[in-house]
Amino acid sequence: MVKLTSLNSQNIAAVLKSGRRYPSRSLLVFVRRVDAGRQGRLAVIAPKRLGLAVRRNRCKRLLRAGFAQVAREEGSSIYDNYDIILMATERTDQASSLQLADELKRVFAKLVQDTPPPAEGN
Repeated sequence: MVKLTSLNSQNIAAVLKSGRRYPSRSLLVFVRRVDAGRQGRLAVIAPKRLGLAVRRNRCKRLLRAGFAQVAREEGSSIYDNYDIILMATERTDQASSLQLADELKRVFAKLVQDTPPPAEGN
């Protein structure tokens, strides 16, 4: 299982402002590459516009479960290099964790395609 630390509010704001945005049907994913030698971090957020805390907490539980599923299947190859924010949307609580995992796989596949190869050492 991939062990990611959590982001604090300042780091979340920085990733939301300067990170890449990957929308999907039931969630938004924001990512920003971390500095060399630093561990990637994860934040799962549900905005208050989604409604009461019960609904927001359910959305966050589903997103964490979907991410855990992907992390178990895919390993830690990409997650170590990025700060990742999973943001719930209006449709998040209507999806299962397996559906969210499939969406995350597609998003991370797109992220891998968008990522330039590492620079060779001189």
